[in-house]
Amino acid sequence: MPLLLTADTHVLPVGLMGLMVASLMVASMSACDGFMVTSGSYFLSNFYRKIVKNQSPKHYLAVGRAASLCAAGLGVFFAFIFPSMAEAFKFTWVLLSFLGIPMWVAFSWRRINRYGALAAIVTAIAVYLTCIFYLNCSFVTTSQIYLSLSYLMMIFVSIITPREPQEQLDEFYALLHTPVGKEERLRYAQVEVLHY
Repeated sequence: MPLLLTADTHVLPVGLMGLMVASLMVASMSACDGFMVTSGSYFLSNFYRKIVKNQSPKHYLAVGRAASLCAAGLGVFFAFIFPSMAEAFKFTWVLLSFLGIPMWVAFSWRRINRYGALAAIVTAIAVYLTCIFYLNCSFVTTSQIYLSLSYLMMIFVSIITPREPQEQLDEFYALLHTPVGKEERLRYAQVEVLHY
C-alpha cells in the first residue's frame, strides 16, 4: 500500500488522492470484517458446538463474537510481524497452499480421504521448513518441491487407506454442486442445510 500511495502522489491531484486513500480503506475494512465474522462462525460451528452442546443461542452468540474478536486480534498481531507486504504475501500464499492442496483436489476426486489430506499438509509443512531452514532453497524452488511432494503423498496415502463413508461423500458433493437459490433440491435428497 505505501508503494501504491507513492505512485499515486505523482499521478493524482490532492483531492483525488484523498478519494483513493478512502477507497482503499473502505475495501480493506469490508474484507477484514468479512474475514472476522467468517472465522468466528467457523470456530463456533465446526469446533465449539461439537464440544459444548445443548447451550442457549445467547451463549453461542457470545462465543462467536469472542472468536471473531480473537481472529481480529491475531490479524493485527501478524500485521506487525512482517517487515513488508511482500513478506506477508509470501507467508499467506504458503500457508493457504498447505490447506489448499487437499481442498482443491477434494472438489474433483472422490477418493481423497482425511488421511491423505493430513499427509499432504504434514508433508508440505515438513518439506517447506526443511527447504527454507536447512537447504536454503529459493522461494520458487521451495514452492515447486513441497507442492509436488505433498500432492504425491496425498494421492498415495488416500489410495492405501480406507475410503470415506459413501453417505458423507454423497452429502458433501450434493452441497458442493447445488447452485445458490436451488436449495430445495437438498431437501429432496435429505441433506441437512444449516442456513436455509
